[in-house]
Amino acid sequence: MKRTWYTKLLFSYLPVFFIVISLLVTIFVFSVAEITKSAAKAMDQGSAQHVLQMVDNALDNTEYQFLRMLDSNLTSSRELQSFFTASKDDVLKSTVVPAKRLTDFAVENALIDSIYMVRWSDHKVISNDTSTTLDEFEDKSLVEAYQGAANYGSWSGQRQYRTFKNQNPKNVVSLVRPYPVLNGDQGLVVININVNKILNLVQDIAGSKIVSVQLADQNNQIFEGITTHSDAPNNTMVQDTNAKVVSEKTGWQLHTEMRGNRYLQYTSILMYMLWIVGIAAVIGSALYITYISRKNYKPILKLTEQIEHYATKRAKHLFNRADKDEFSYIESALDKMIEETDDFIQQREEHLKHKKKLSLKALLDGQFEAVSKGLPEIEQLFGWSLRACEHTIIVAEIDKYADFQKQYSRRDQSLHKFVIMNVFNEVMGEHRLESEGDWALPNLWVAVVNKSDQNEHAIREAVEKILTWINEQLNFTITFGMGEAAERVEHIQHAYERSLEVLQYKSSLGGGRLIGYWDMPNPDDLNPVANMIQVQQLATQFKRQDAEWRTTYHDLIGKLKEQLLIKEDTWYLLNYLIYQLSADIYTLSSDYRKIWDQELLPRIHAVLNEADTLQEVEEQLFSLMERAEQEFMKLRSDRTYSATMQNVKQFIEEHHADSQLSLNFLSASFQLSPKYLSHLFKEETGEKFVDYLTEVRISHAQKLLHSTDHSIQSIAERVGYNHAFSFIRAFKKTIGFTPGDYRKSFQENEQRTVDMKIT
Repeated sequence: MKRTWYTKLLFSYLPVFFIVISLLVTIFVFSVAEITKSAAKAMDQGSAQHVLQMVDNALDNTEYQFLRMLDSNLTSSRELQSFFTASKDDVLKSTVVPAKRLTDFAVENALIDSIYMVRWSDHKVISNDTSTTLDEFEDKSLVEAYQGAANYGSWSGQRQYRTFKNQNPKNVVSLVRPYPVLNGDQGLVVININVNKILNLVQDIAGSKIVSVQLADQNNQIFEGITTHSDAPNNTMVQDTNAKVVSEKTGWQLHTEMRGNRYLQYTSILMYMLWIVGIAAVIGSALYITYISRKNYKPILKLTEQIEHYATKRAKHLFNRADKDEFSYIESALDKMIEETDDFIQQREEHLKHKKKLSLKALLDGQFEAVSKGLPEIEQLFGWSLRACEHTIIVAEIDKYADFQKQYSRRDQSLHKFVIMNVFNEVMGEHRLESEGDWALPNLWVAVVNKSDQNEHAIREAVEKILTWINEQLNFTITFGMGEAAERVEHIQHAYERSLEVLQYKSSLGGGRLIGYWDMPNPDDLNPVANMIQVQQLATQFKRQDAEWRTTYHDLIGKLKEQLLIKEDTWYLLNYLIYQLSADIYTLSSDYRKIWDQELLPRIHAVLNEADTLQEVEEQLFSLMERAEQEFMKLRSDRTYSATMQNVKQFIEEHHADSQLSLNFLSASFQLSPKYLSHLFKEETGEKFVDYLTEVRISHAQKLLHSTDHSIQSIAERVGYNHAFSFIRAFKKTIGFTPGDYRKSFQENEQRTVDMKIT
């Protein structure tokens, strides 16, 4: 291989790299082994806890069964009780039956090795194996130790037990309880569990070739034979182990230890040694790298001296010698050239972008003189001929722009707008549509699309694809508006205004979609008079606490949706509704005005200011009106005369058709003076009695005009007017129209609604 400077550097550093990495990998491996050891120790502790818990559970179950046998309420206890209470001459009851019960209990409980009872009166002992006296009993020492004891404790430690003298003793643990259990004045009962059975239980749970186990009693004495591996130390006392768990119930101890623990200790020592070697290797490598770098630097030093000599003579304007290393001379020259080139390209792009923006603005604003003079240049900027084809103006508005500003920082807002612009241009390019657009307002994107030989369907398809991408990828929505195409350059301004007008129908049609001129309603289908009348009706019903206001509200909103009004007209009607509600509420006492002005009206205005569509306003405004109704009802219920006034209004509602209904008539009916009743009525409703009665009668007349074909005279009589001209005058004063004109307007509006649904 040719001995280049590259290969020289490579083979200078690679050996150090491999040595240090190898040492670090080795240290890592041993560190993992140490971590594994710690994890195994923790697992060992948990395993020991589980094993001891299982032993405690087995002892608890045995003790529970033992105490149940001693329960005086059970038949089995009565059999044992006969040993203490039956006549000594009755051998069957005093000896045979209790002994059989002890034998059955020992058979039923697998852990129990033996069980016996002692009777204090004559020191008689019976067990599941024999019957004898205490003096001859082999376990006499245990019985005497507990005779007269106040506390019998829990399970004993390991001890030896045998029934007969010629037997080999067994290692057992015992549980002693008095009889009866409460006072123990008749005797005691002892159960013994063979240690080997406990050892077998531990062996079944914890038997392993990896872990050794030792079980010791509360005196730290190992249960004999309790080791689960053949090489366990043969000690009577527990040695140091990895894990130790102590039972809270018995005080027994369970000790566990991993096999090969000594080898793991050697591993830890070796790991520490490797750490020392690794640190030494890193220090040595640093010294070696310093030496070899200095040696390899000499050729570079010669090269930089030649560059410095050249720079001094020929490129002083490009170089600044202060605080620069050997390669900074060449780098400075190249950086300066690249920087100047980038600045020039950026300035040119910004200039072209600015000219495009100004040209687009001139087209949209209808600056015909400026456009006509610079049309060739504009066409060159756009890349297509503006005079040879039609143009479609597309506008896009970010929905809920106030929320958009709150959700994203200025930087993120600019980034999202840039993404929208790129997606628009990319999709238009995929459909072979030439376009030029820009953000005319912070929330409004405007684009001129060259229709040329492409039909309108292709443009709509492209916009729908953009909408799909935005709805899937972004957390906000955009509504597109599209008007009729401009046949000539001079018509672009009109097409732009038409697209903006189309976009205003977002309040009725909803956002996040394409709204086109084909979605526009026929102006002849609109009936603003009927809408105003229904708003007045809704306000009156709400003021009178008429439950019908809910139906009127939803009917009004439904008609506004069907009529497809622009946002300006829709919001005008909604504001007119708020005005009517406020005007009616201001006629009431200050308590009502305070609730309305401070709690509800600001929230209603906030809903109207923040919402973009009628759908957003509908539920929120309805909820606020319901809350207002509840607050007003609560306020009325707190007043002492509220119930009376409610009855008065109910009476008026039921007898409004009576032409004789008057304030005096009501006073007589409710046994109140006319003056006091008038005062209460004004305080409750904010209106005079006459005005309120007129509103009730006109409201019922409106319903009859809607739903029946009765004559004006007939309707007047049905709502309490003897003369039609009085009814017509009151109706026009309240509604603003004569009953005939009102019926005609309503019928025309209903017919338009039906025609729109059919269309």
